Amino acid sequence: MIQKDSPLVTIQCLTYNHEPYIRQCLEGFVMQQTDFCFEVIVHDDASTDGTANIIREYAEMYPNIIKPILEIENQWSKKDGSLERIMNEHTHGKYIALCEGDDYWIDPYKLQKQVDIMENDEKVGFVYSAFNTVDVLGKLYVNDVSERNMKKSFSGDIFCELLNNNFPQTLTACFRKDYWSDYLEQKFAGYDYSLFLFIAGKSLCYYLNEKTGCYRIHPTGIMQSGGVPRLWSNNAFLFAASCYYSGYFWRRSYSTDLRIRFCIIKRLIKIIIRHNYSFKLNQVLLFKTLELMLKPVAKLVKKH
Repeated sequence: MIQKDSPLVTIQCLTYNHEPYIRQCLEGFVMQQTDFCFEVIVHDDASTDGTANIIREYAEMYPNIIKPILEIENQWSKKDGSLERIMNEHTHGKYIALCEGDDYWIDPYKLQKQVDIMENDEKVGFVYSAFNTVDVLGKLYVNDVSERNMKKSFSGDIFCELLNNNFPQTLTACFRKDYWSDYLEQKFAGYDYSLFLFIAGKSLCYYLNEKTGCYRIHPTGIMQSGGVPRLWSNNAFLFAASCYYSGYFWRRSYSTDLRIRFCIIKRLIKIIIRHNYSFKLNQVLLFKTLELMLKPVAKLVKKH
């Protein structure tokens, strides 16, 4: 792909100590065959291994595609939204695709397929796909969670189902930048689940039932740590629930609205029962959601 014009797509790649994997990840980007320009913003968060050197190597080979950001201070650990702000400042595309440095793409037409879907239907704001699961060495294997998530995946209004489970895999995601900008305005420092919920609350989604990439499971991966991802998931849910009750999302039919409200109540009960405050839930969001949820009931009681 010869890059001549401004990029239609920005690929955001976050990486930290991914020296054994980052080369394969970058190869998946530069092999993309498209009829539009794209850029790759590779953010290395002050790695202590040789990740940054490999990124520099690819930036020299593909200067019009690979745009490195090499930090000397770790931004993720600040937990203040710095990482999102930095990536937003360097994102120029109409669409954004995600892939972290330990995962990789295998379909050279992944971006073209996803962009074509959104260009042809303005109601679709998010496209995700099927994927393979690999181990540290890149060997394919069947992961029960990944298989269940793909079976749950579908096209259309996925917001209600997404409230219960984060089934889109990050490395397959491509979405409209406008929704990313709207999301950042909410000033919620979260991970991909909260973003996916926000977009699904505002638009239709499309599931591409083709395996376009590989999700790597390894011991040092952040999602293998248990408690922290569970906390993020609960806070992302509370964020989406508060947005829903605040009227940020498009209005659904009466029956769909009832299903969404039931999903929210069901998960709220689980959170309150199963996860005490030792998990440091976002209490502001928790009580805001409860307040917004109970406001119509309070008005009804007051009227009578």
